[in-house]
Amino acid sequence: MFKDVVPEDEFNHITGSMQAGEELHYALILANVYKLGLQKLEFTLKKQ
Repeated sequence: MFKDVVPEDEFNHITGSMQAGEELHYALILANVYKLGLQKLEFTLKKQ
């Protein structure tokens, strides 16, 4: 599922350029055909 949420270039940045302890915050929004948000899922990635 992670690969379907984070674009490949962003994943390469996470695995290659980020230092330990750095965090990225994301908001994944489920929208309908009228572009109205139905659900919002926020998550944080922290490189260890």
